[in-house]
Amino acid sequence: MSMIREFAVEPRAIADWSTFRYVMEKFGIPEGRVLSHLPKGWIKRLLSGVPDQMDRLRIEEFLKRNQSARVGPMGRPYDPNETWSDNVLIDRRRRERLAIGASSV
Repeated sequence: MSMIREFAVEPRAIADWSTFRYVMEKFGIPEGRVLSHLPKGWIKRLLSGVPDQMDRLRIEEFLKRNQSARVGPMGRPYDPNETWSDNVLIDRRRRERLAIGASSV
C-alpha cells in the first residue's frame, strides 16, 4: 500500500496550458499524488495569472472535470502578509508529507 503525497504547486509556476496539463497529468489518487490548494483562493490566483484567455478557459474546464486530483486547504493557516513560498515552507515544516512545486523557493 503506497502513501498518497500532497503537493503544493505555486500558481504562477503552471500559468499556461501546456505546463499546467503536463503537471496535472502527474496527479490523482491512482498516481499517489494530490494537488493542495494552498491558500484557499488558489484556483482564483492560478486563473488570474494565466495571460492567455484560451489557456485560462482550458485550465478552468480541466479543474472542474478533475476534482479527485485536488485537496483543499483544510483550515491550514496562511499569512497574506507573507509570500506564497514562505507560507508553503512554514506549512511543510508542520506536515512532512507536503512536497512543493514552485517557480522559485
